[in-house]
Amino acid sequence: MISYQIVEHGRPLQKVLGETPKPQGTEVLVRITRSGVCHSDLHIWEGYFELGGGRRFYVKERGCVPPFTPGHEPFGVVEAVGPRAKE
Repeated sequence: MISYQIVEHGRPLQKVLGETPKPQGTEVLVRITRSGVCHSDLHIWEGYFELGGGRRFYVKERGCVPPFTPGHEPFGVVEAVGPRAKE
């Protein structure tokens, strides 16, 4: 499985190769073919949200610590389903 992850705030995304997970229970494995990146993803990549007046909300202070994969608006194809998933 290939993903592009934020490994360090403000740095280029890193291509990460990992094993493709096998769905368990009611899980569904989706091969993502497109993913929308919204403004909040950009703030998380930067490491903070600008609050105005020179104030910043740093995401690490709230547990948002890399690595993670941005893009929470996915589009894809169902590749596999867990044994208890309903098709």
